[in-house]
Amino acid sequence: MFTLLPQQYKSVIMKRYKKRLSVVSLVLLCTLIICGIGFFFPSLILMRSEASRLEGEFNTLQNLITSKNDEELSATLKNLENTTSLLKTEDEKPSEIILEIVKVRETNSIEEFSLSIEGGGSIVSISGMSPSRKELLSFVKRLEAIPAVEKADLPISNLAKDLAIPFNLKIVLKK
Repeated sequence: MFTLLPQQYKSVIMKRYKKRLSVVSLVLLCTLIICGIGFFFPSLILMRSEASRLEGEFNTLQNLITSKNDEELSATLKNLENTTSLLKTEDEKPSEIILEIVKVRETNSIEEFSLSIEGGGSIVSISGMSPSRKELLSFVKRLEAIPAVEKADLPISNLAKDLAIPFNLKIVLKK
C-alpha cells in the first residue's frame, strides 16, 4: 500500500480530527442541555402553579373540617347537656337502676354482659350470652320485676336457639 503522507503529518491530522470531533460533541451536548432546560422551564412553572392551587385547596378543606368539627362538638355538648338535665330531674338515680340490673344479672348466669343507656336515659340496652332459653326468660322476668322498669323488650328471634343464646334486650324505664 502507498502512503502519500508522512507519518508526522498523519499524527497532526489525527489530533486535529479528534479535537474537532470533541468540540462538535461538546457543542451538541451543550445544545441538548440548553434545549432540555428550555423544555423543562414551562413544566416547572406549571408544577409551581399546580402546587400553589393544591395548597389553597388544602387550606380551604382544613378550614371546612375545623368548622365542621366545631359544629359537631357543639351538637355533642348540647346532647350531653340534655342527657344530664334529664338524668338530674329523675327521682331515682340511673346508677341505682344500673346497680339493680347488674344484681339481677349476677343471680342468673349471663355471660359477655354489656349495658348502654340510650334515649336520654329512658332506654337501657343490654346484650350478652345466655347459656339457655330458660335462663334468658328468667333474666327478663327478674328485670321486669324491678320497680323502675316499665317494660323489658326481648325480640322473639333471640329465643330461636336452645343453648348458648346471644341476645339483645331493650329496657324501657318508667318516667
